[in-house]
Amino acid sequence: SQLTSGSGEQFRAPKPDAELVIVDPAGLNYIQVDGPRHAGGASGAIYRFLGIHEHDCFPLDVIVSIQSELDAKLYTYGDVQVIHAVGPDFRSEAYADMDEVAAIETLSLAYYNVLQEYASSGMFRMRLLPLSGGIFSGRFAKKLPGLTIGALAQAFTRLDAACQRHVMKSVSIELCIFLEDEFAGFSGALQRVQQVLSPQASPSAAGAAAEGATSPASLGSRPSSAGGSDPQRAVAFEDLPPEQQALALDPVIGERPGTGVSMLRIGQPYSPRKPPPDISVMSSMETVKALVKQKQKQSSPRAVRKKQEIMPWHGWDAKAPVEDEDAPEDKTALHFDDAWKAKTVKLSPDRISASWAKFPYGGMAMSLEPIRKQVIGRYFEILIDESDSSRWNDGLGIGVAIKPSKDALRYHTNHVGVFEGFACELLEKSWLLGYDGGRGKFCGQTRYLTGGEMRNGIWRPRDLRPGDLVGLLITPDGHMLLFVNEELRVMAQHCEGLEKTWNRSIFAVLDLDGCTKSVHFLQTNGMPSRKVQLLHAEYREAEHNAKVADGVITKDW
Repeated sequence: SQLTSGSGEQFRAPKPDAELVIVDPAGLNYIQVDGPRHAGGASGAIYRFLGIHEHDCFPLDVIVSIQSELDAKLYTYGDVQVIHAVGPDFRSEAYADMDEVAAIETLSLAYYNVLQEYASSGMFRMRLLPLSGGIFSGRFAKKLPGLTIGALAQAFTRLDAACQRHVMKSVSIELCIFLEDEFAGFSGALQRVQQVLSPQASPSAAGAAAEGATSPASLGSRPSSAGGSDPQRAVAFEDLPPEQQALALDPVIGERPGTGVSMLRIGQPYSPRKPPPDISVMSSMETVKALVKQKQKQSSPRAVRKKQEIMPWHGWDAKAPVEDEDAPEDKTALHFDDAWKAKTVKLSPDRISASWAKFPYGGMAMSLEPIRKQVIGRYFEILIDESDSSRWNDGLGIGVAIKPSKDALRYHTNHVGVFEGFACELLEKSWLLGYDGGRGKFCGQTRYLTGGEMRNGIWRPRDLRPGDLVGLLITPDGHMLLFVNEELRVMAQHCEGLEKTWNRSIFAVLDLDGCTKSVHFLQTNGMPSRKVQLLHAEYREAEHNAKVADGVITKDW
């Protein structure tokens, strides 16, 4: 279907059959969090065709395989094969200073993954929707047609020989344009390529090949096996004579001569006029991600302040900021806030460790940095350093809280602003699990957990030993998933009011008491391990199946 300016969605092409692969230009947030039911645009139309538009989440294989931008995954829904692919979001700050060449390189890695999945499908027909289209194109919106063609060509050059042969044997690869207003731009970009591939064809013939009888614009196909060639299809590259292959290797894509990129460099032989291209800007997906990560780190406000402030890992004796290559990475770091800890809790000089071992009783400690928001939720980890189960039957409380103003604790502080007590008592907006086991403290109220929320039995913090790893995941819909040594122990569902904090900063908070003497933050703020992500995906799938069983959702994949 195609979204027109006046008549809404209209069907422009026959419905896909079992012999065709569809490419879904998915959004990462929809894959990981929102699910198909909240998607719109081209993806929404695809999900309606597949019958998954009412589902809360995608299949487990899709969620696990697509963890970041540029990822792609082939999945079969009934008889239809779909490649879910996430292109770069050019609106983000990471791409703010990126030029067209770098944008093509980045986009080509996403298409490389798409073509890899297509080659593994065994099919020879594909409907390809442009990635990073619509709102995701950012400042490249007007140039996206040319960028798309260039990225597809570079993606092809990255494939191994077997995948290249599969692509070249395709009966058809159609570029499907969902927005009617964008069709002319993509059609024009394809016509320029087709005129180079087949210079003897007239402009009108090239236009017919671009428009065809349906909305999809043909990217090129082999001659029809049923006698002769289809006059409305572009001639395949391998069927061109050598002199026309040479012309096809270097068309100019762009508004000015010399600003385009090399196109259709399809293995041997290369152009006799110059050696093979040296693609050295970005040679792999890892390179792209590293550059994007470096750009984000350099442009973040915290990175700017780093040059002016003494950071916690510089130590208390540092007189001026110094560059420390071994310092924890800024975005994944967690430190305790010296201004938000009880008098009875002592912090290490680097503010990573907290202990009440030298005092008769414990207290609360809160993180300095907010917990990073990721597509699956917010996650942090602590490591148990010291415990003593000989005297106490309870242990720590672990959770999150909204940091209030200091004035909120005015009745609990002394004349120098020091306070004593626990987060579950002092902080109005706090959500914690643990203590003596089997219950949580949510906004000052106690809630006993059900058997379904503790499927492996009651988790008791008094059982924690030095070296144990405790992780907490806060999902966007207000669930708290607690992991011990990467094993899911507590699934507190719909914690009162927690779902309303998704657009606010929340901080890690601990109530240190009982058996738990000393802990320290691991520098994994917002970065759960792959095993934790898999357990979270299984939990979401089980939650979806329960909704199907209860009749909340009427269809299942």
